[in-house]
Amino acid sequence: MEQYIISMQGVGQVLLNLLARKARQGVAVRLLADGLGSRGLTRSDGAQALLRNGGRIKMLNPPASLLRHPVARAPRMHRNTLIIDNACIMVGGSCYQDRMSNWRDTMLQVGGPLPPASTATFESAWQDCSQSIADGTPPLETKGATPDGWSFAAGGPAPHAVPDLRKCLPERIATAERAVSLTPPICYLTAP
Repeated sequence: MEQYIISMQGVGQVLLNLLARKARQGVAVRLLADGLGSRGLTRSDGAQALLRNGGRIKMLNPPASLLRHPVARAPRMHRNTLIIDNACIMVGGSCYQDRMSNWRDTMLQVGGPLPPASTATFESAWQDCSQSIADGTPPLETKGATPDGWSFAAGGPAPHAVPDLRKCLPERIATAERAVSLTPPICYLTAP
């Protein structure tokens, strides 16, 4: 799971308890959270339960890293992705914090050939956050490119964000013949 905001109470605590329960059942659970959006997560009771049960947590650019390297560590992770058994993904917007319960978030559940592409992006982001590549968690199997007609793009500063979402969206919009509908929380588009 990649997530920007996870609260340590309320709906966030419910999510962390569920992840801890799945880890206790032997499911390989990895949570990649943004260090600013989920500040303090690793010290929470729910995160500690997840870790005790064999789950793994990594934080992208926690606040302490911003003090040491303010420019290099400024990028945030706004991807919200849930990958289940490398066969199903949920992508879109989601915040696990009670104060955001009235926000309009949209998630899309996808099967077929796209989950392996999303898994490859997760694996790259996981390694980007690693102090050491060998963290005891075997990587999920990733497969090659998606078949014709399907596409997957990720935004982010790291080299794994290919194809780059900032380029892919304008290219896709330019090919539209009937309609374009967007519901992004934040959209950065530049005119060609």
